[in-house]
Amino acid sequence: MALLLGVKRGNWREEEIHNDKVYLDARSKAISRDHSTCQECAWQADRFQEGHHKDDDHTNNDPANIITLCAWCHRSHHIGLAGVYELGYAGISTDRSKPMPPQAFLNQATRFYDWVTAHGANAKPHFIQWAYNFEEYLTNCIATAERVFGSSELSDMAEILASMNNEEYAKRGDLIGGVRLIHRRMQDLNPANAAEAHELERRKYWVSVMKQRLGSPA
Repeated sequence: MALLLGVKRGNWREEEIHNDKVYLDARSKAISRDHSTCQECAWQADRFQEGHHKDDDHTNNDPANIITLCAWCHRSHHIGLAGVYELGYAGISTDRSKPMPPQAFLNQATRFYDWVTAHGANAKPHFIQWAYNFEEYLTNCIATAERVFGSSELSDMAEILASMNNEEYAKRGDLIGGVRLIHRRMQDLNPANAAEAHELERRKYWVSVMKQRLGSPA
């Protein structure tokens, strides 16, 4: 099943789960079981992997109910938080007959984009051209969301999802199946902002992992 954008519904606070020892133990077991590999996009790394409750019940901390996701695939399930911290935008395809790539693929492609742009003008021309085309494509998808929905803000999309009843939410793919979470450019993140500094740290680490695996694009 394709990764759909979602929100945490009901009463829940992010800081509570990070202080829950039962959850933290279950998450550790799940990440070890999954060999630190995201179960959506297949990104594997020793740091910044997260645990996601499959049934969306944050009191059900059975390790069997928790799967390993990278921060971005996990964020796709909680776009309200991404909206609060202004870490991305909503985007849709500029051509209705050609949907955007699946969210998991888009997350991996954005990591590849970061790997290229982190090397600036030193990257090989074909990598630079790809990065330019990818950025232009995402910019146009954000603009299309603004035109169609009146907004590309994740907080606005999260409000729509949060207002749905359970039956509507279960069928949200019929309404927003084509909407994607588009991450802010790494170079636009402000290290003086705590949330953005953490995002920047994570993405720099990911770039370092990709350099180990792929070498340099220069």
